[in-house]
Amino acid sequence: MGRMAFELFPEDAPKTVAQFKDLVRKGFYDGKAFYRVVRGHVIQTGGGEAPKLPPEFNARPHVFGTLGLGRTADEWSGDSEFYVCVAARPYLDGKYTVFGRLVEGASVLERIAVVPVEEKWEGDGRMAMHKPLEPVVIKKARLEARGADEPGEDGSRPGEHRGRLGRRPCGRGARSGRFPDSDLRLLPPSGGATRSGLRSVGARGAGPGSRRGRRGTPGGDTAGN
Repeated sequence: MGRMAFELFPEDAPKTVAQFKDLVRKGFYDGKAFYRVVRGHVIQTGGGEAPKLPPEFNARPHVFGTLGLGRTADEWSGDSEFYVCVAARPYLDGKYTVFGRLVEGASVLERIAVVPVEEKWEGDGRMAMHKPLEPVVIKKARLEARGADEPGEDGSRPGEHRGRLGRRPCGRGARSGRFPDSDLRLLPPSGGATRSGLRSVGARGAGPGSRRGRRGTPGGDTAGN
């Protein structure tokens, strides 16, 4: 389906970024499916098999491409699960740990956000837990360091990226990079930035570790929203 690149924010969420990078090195996300895709809200994957993390709420906003730590109602329940916003969700600001930002692959995220899903509403609040009819799987995740001034493959410069909808700002100090086909990446800031990459997201059979049952979500959309 394509590749995405994200900058990580170790200065805003040091413990979350450190654990995320460790999981990437161990191959935890390889073969994981995005078990939850809610149009106009988030896509979500991961969960479990990692120590619980303290909340590291910060001033980073929930906008298109925001990378955040999934959790239950318990603020200390986040571990390995992450979500990516497919639209601005300002009501989540300050309530979830934001630890990264999309810097390349906007059109890929947009395509994932509109895949056909099985609609599921859970709990009294009717939380949207929509599951793709055909699994969207991360092939490979990896970390990568790069120079602060290196342009992305689309010609974008630090602090911006281009996608199908045109050039978008991508947050304070963001950096984009170049990646092979079928590669999804997550990155830290420039000047020693370490990138984490998840190899491309493709609609394939759900690999090992695909989601099992419900998990906490970032203020999941409810019926009618």
